[in-house]
Amino acid sequence: MKYLLKKISLISLLFIASLTQAQKQIPDQMPVYPGCEQSEQTMQCMRSHILDFIGENFNSDLLHQIKDTKEVNIYVQFIILSTGEISNIEIKTAYPKIQKEMERVLGKLPKIKPAKIEGNPIDMRYEMPISFDIKSKK
Repeated sequence: MKYLLKKISLISLLFIASLTQAQKQIPDQMPVYPGCEQSEQTMQCMRSHILDFIGENFNSDLLHQIKDTKEVNIYVQFIILSTGEISNIEIKTAYPKIQKEMERVLGKLPKIKPAKIEGNPIDMRYEMPISFDIKSKK
């Protein structure tokens, strides 16, 4: 892919999860993306799989339209419901078409094993920064 999805490797940016306002306890079990069940680092595995999913499903042709930068920064936030479905997708970026496309792609994410407190599935907010490197434009 000409437009590379840059994986931000700073530990502080790898995973930012917060409980929804109704939750007060820290989960006993964090959410698990399909394929990460056996990973010792489930949150890093989840982030990596989500980035791969975005890279495979994002319409990179939209990046051709961006003329004023060589990097597009996006801040993604959504809730992983207790059912494993994704809800309340919020995208922050300076590019409305990129925002709409990111919302479309994240809406297609597979069900994720939800976080749990005392064995009970809970809703949990998931946040992550994403950066598209578009330096190789023709």
